[in-house]
Amino acid sequence: MDERLNQTKAGEPSKPPSSQDRARNGRAIEGPDGRESARTPTVEPEAVLPALKSMSILGRRVPLPQSRWLRMTIGVLMVLGGLLGFLPILGFWMVPVGLVVLSIDLPYVRRFRRRFEVWGIRKYKAWRAKRARR
Repeated sequence: MDERLNQTKAGEPSKPPSSQDRARNGRAIEGPDGRESARTPTVEPEAVLPALKSMSILGRRVPLPQSRWLRMTIGVLMVLGGLLGFLPILGFWMVPVGLVVLSIDLPYVRRFRRRFEVWGIRKYKAWRAKRARR
């Protein structure tokens, strides 16, 4: 071990750092068996909290519930509510949002959404290129 790490400011040797000091400083810590481990556990916020499902709409992230069944229920209700879009509170905008929510859990809806997304991007790029030529 490097002696410079083990000296105080006055130049005299100090006691070896405790396991808590080493954990704070990112050095070796004691494992559950009492032996020192060369790895320092890093606690990331993502490791403490479960990964949240979310969707991005127009650049904004919208969190979704962890439960698959609750997400699917929300998606189906949004699609059904969108079909009743002529009513005052509901709107036709709910159909695509419901399909995006369903595409998280259902592969065939995901494929449909991805194909539509690629088609839309190609059409948009062609439209922009055509508009730039004018």
